[in-house]
Amino acid sequence: MARVKPDGTISGRAGNIVYFTRNGKTFMKEYKKPTDPRKPGQLIQRARVSAASAFLSGFRKIIDIGYQGSETYTMGYMEALDYHIKNALRDVTPEGAEKPVFMAIPEKVILSRGLIEAPKIDVCERVGDKISLSWDPTLGPQTNRLYDSMVIVSWQSGENACVDYHAGCRDDGSGTTILPTEFTGKVHLWAFYMNQEKNRLKTKANISDSIYLGEF
Repeated sequence: MARVKPDGTISGRAGNIVYFTRNGKTFMKEYKKPTDPRKPGQLIQRARVSAASAFLSGFRKIIDIGYQGSETYTMGYMEALDYHIKNALRDVTPEGAEKPVFMAIPEKVILSRGLIEAPKIDVCERVGDKISLSWDPTLGPQTNRLYDSMVIVSWQSGENACVDYHAGCRDDGSGTTILPTEFTGKVHLWAFYMNQEKNRLKTKANISDSIYLGEF
């Protein structure tokens, strides 16, 4: 339904005419019925976008750090969203359902990508709410530094992710993190290195790829 605004401009649809305003002037164009939104391909894509968005919403702060310095997207979040839509979803549509349903595959989730060499975890154990880890402290390529911080991300289905930005330094070779009290069931864990001291700008040089540690 078209409406006349207080400034005299018109917006909305009236019959087969659509009114819209740009720079204070009212324009009109012919209304064209959109393509069928219920085609199978469109429904699948919409469901994939919805599932990836819902999952990543609980990791938003982590994604902003893990996907810094994107070369092909204006926002790192959009790069992460695109990856997970294409690579990290499983079709779990119930038999007979009208619309497709997807859910994230934790082992394919990537929370960061960068130039620092990814952690090599030797041991990861859970006792109660405490996660203990040991890793290879070798310095390796020039992009690595002994003071790279080990970041541990924990997630329980139905909850927002929890992140420990400093579970230890690379040269420590071991560290611990404590899970939130509400994480009473099994949790999924990821790890990556972060070092904001390398470059004050947002760049892949400050981060490593994340690795999936498993469900504990």
